[in-house]
Amino acid sequence: MKEMKAKDPKASQMVFNKRVYYLIRTLEMARDWKLSDIKPFMSPELYTKIKQNNEYDDYYVVDLTFKKIIPTGYHVKDQIQIIDFDIVYDQLLMNPKKKIKQSKQKRHYALYKSVNALTKVNASAQAIVCPNCGANINRITEGVCSYCNASIDVADFDWVFYDAPIEMTK
Repeated sequence: MKEMKAKDPKASQMVFNKRVYYLIRTLEMARDWKLSDIKPFMSPELYTKIKQNNEYDDYYVVDLTFKKIIPTGYHVKDQIQIIDFDIVYDQLLMNPKKKIKQSKQKRHYALYKSVNALTKVNASAQAIVCPNCGANINRITEGVCSYCNASIDVADFDWVFYDAPIEMTK
């Protein structure tokens, strides 16, 4: 965190943890339903690898309970910040016959964002908007604005996946 705070003085462990939890939960749910939903939140290379290796079984993720984030490294490369970490979590899985399976996972992930993407701390909620047309950034699919088709790199605004486990977490 010290190195990250040197680049981004408003960065905090709490804000980072929230982003990590959101991204991992979204990725694991998308693996079961619609992987393309998370495409804008990872590097193109990682998306291609996960898509090629995304094998389904009968079980799907019902819930994740996060236990601990263990930072393992931070560096800046080609104007992007990269943070590596391990995360420990419990996952609850269910199959179509409603059979429940629970397992503990420890996985390695890495996130990245532009060195220019600083943490914004506001008293009120503020939407991130498309730099081209001003549409809410939440309306992006396939890495383009759904209103004007401008290419958008979410890493210009916040953390996205640089590396994640390729295999399913089942």
